[in-house]
Amino acid sequence: MRVLVCAGGTGGGIYPALAATTALRNRGLATENILWVGTKGEMEQTLVPKVGIRLETIIGGAIAGVPLHRKAINGSKLLLSLGKAIRLVRRFRPDVMFMTGGYMAFPFTLACRWLGVPITIYLPDVEPGQSIQFSLRYAQKVAATTDGSATYVPADKLLVTGYPVRPELRAATNLSQKEALAAFDLQPDRPTLMVFGGSRGAQAINRALMGILPTLLKTMQIIHISGNLTWAEVEDNARALPQELRAFYRPFPYLHDEMGHAFRAADLVVARAGASML
Repeated sequence: MRVLVCAGGTGGGIYPALAATTALRNRGLATENILWVGTKGEMEQTLVPKVGIRLETIIGGAIAGVPLHRKAINGSKLLLSLGKAIRLVRRFRPDVMFMTGGYMAFPFTLACRWLGVPITIYLPDVEPGQSIQFSLRYAQKVAATTDGSATYVPADKLLVTGYPVRPELRAATNLSQKEALAAFDLQPDRPTLMVFGGSRGAQAINRALMGILPTLLKTMQIIHISGNLTWAEVEDNARALPQELRAFYRPFPYLHDEMGHAFRAADLVVARAGASML
């Protein structure tokens, strides 16, 4: 079997697809029989090669929630990417496309439709986003996290599977909190707060935390996953902390392999939570 994976943009789309491809490989699917397609410059360019899966990218951008001129530019990019999508599908000859969404959903849905490749969608959120709404009409099956998606997905296509969790996150449940704290060089006798604004970060959460950080660090230790968008600001703020407080603060732009340890270490999590986080 050959599987084309169409997922990207944010962790909410990438991580379920990573969990699914890991399960397929554990069941004997050769890595060379998986091709991942994503968007140039997005998170998947960093995360997918780390697990040894071949990645091809197209140019694209958001259509919803952007000014009219940006809609026109990004729409043109996606139309131009349609030719590359058709060439990739023809060359790879997949038996199925597995999709979670992303900017590339439009060209690859059309390419698979025209070339007769079946489409399976995984829907992380209850309500499908714009890219998935377009692809739904062409999909043979739609896997969903909960039966709440029945409002948006035809009954003959819907399959409620739950959320696919990466093995390394499941493995972290076997750690003691002390072991997880040791991975961040934090103390077991101090309350631990984890702050996370999603894969891209949340500026409002980051700035609110930075405003009260010296007060919080007097009584607790903090794992702060800021996202890349405001990382420079977070890093500068961390350097300005007094040395005695800096010892209790662990800022990161992003965590991947260590995310399970962060969950296990925390006594409390403050998050702008999407489907993956919940």
